[in-house]
Amino acid sequence: MARPFAVATALCFVCTPAWAHDAVNLFGMPVTGFAGSMLHPLVTLEQAFLLLACVLIAGRMERRALPSAALALAAGLMAGKGAHLAVASLSAYWYAQLAAALVGGLAVAAFGRIRAGFGIALIFALCFVLSVGIVPEQPTELGLVLAVAATIASGLIMLALAGLTLTFVRSGWGGVLIRIAGAWLAAVALVNLALAFNPGALGS
Repeated sequence: MARPFAVATALCFVCTPAWAHDAVNLFGMPVTGFAGSMLHPLVTLEQAFLLLACVLIAGRMERRALPSAALALAAGLMAGKGAHLAVASLSAYWYAQLAAALVGGLAVAAFGRIRAGFGIALIFALCFVLSVGIVPEQPTELGLVLAVAATIASGLIMLALAGLTLTFVRSGWGGVLIRIAGAWLAAVALVNLALAFNPGALGS
């Protein structure tokens, strides 16, 4: 009896913390903690699509509406995760993120400029859907709070850098390129949805 007990005791001291998702690797080095949680949405396909859609939408809005877009991004992520905690079955709608990215991409492709009210509502909705897919690095309440906060930080940085930059695009060709980016995003999301529901379509 002493031997199994000794082995179990030793394992308690050599075990590592449990992670809810794999560490993000950057240049071959694992990135964990808050920085890893910031990078995680950027390396997760569906979440990256949704953040890109938010950036493109913000870039098509008036520059003075960007603070409201930033608030909508943060509010959407927090509200969505709150709803997810209250209704755990939301995780079953795994395709919602791709569908939301499709809608966001189509909105960018369809409109040369996006009105502030519509853009803010769309960013809120996209981030609401995105938040359901946020997985904390450590399965604790603090880990969840940090994961949501890190995703908010990533989104705000993207809005401040890329979104703000796109608001300065005034040329006709520049606007066309942004709309093409929206169309590309919608097309890729649609293809991924099609493959998810019919994996055999790729080989046919």
